[in-house]
Amino acid sequence: MSEHELNAKLIEKETELTALQTSFDEYIESSKELETELESELNKAEAELTTSLEENENLTSTNAKLQEDVNKLSNDQSGVSSKVEALNLSLQQAEQALDESENSLRVKGESERKVSVGGRRKATKFGKLACHIYF
Repeated sequence: MSEHELNAKLIEKETELTALQTSFDEYIESSKELETELESELNKAEAELTTSLEENENLTSTNAKLQEDVNKLSNDQSGVSSKVEALNLSLQQAEQALDESENSLRVKGESERKVSVGGRRKATKFGKLACHIYF
């Protein structure tokens, strides 16, 4: 190979090297941009994850408090239900006692009317007799 051919080959290789270097530089720049974008997305994702974890802790805490409230209300409801049942039983007993008292008064009233009506008849007869005797 002659010097001219070698110079031509050298220029060709230098052109290839320059093209490869340009391509490599573009690749490196593109890689850096991509890395920057990915780091930015990663930071956003980490921030969202942190926010989500904090929100999850808050919701878990709120859920625990609400569960305690539900349990307390359930216990309160059981107590109220027991009191309502006891009051209903007392009401039934009072109504039954009232019915028995009313029946007793009715029976007593009927007995007194019979005695009263019978007594008036006797008094009327006695009165007529007394009137006949007196006049």
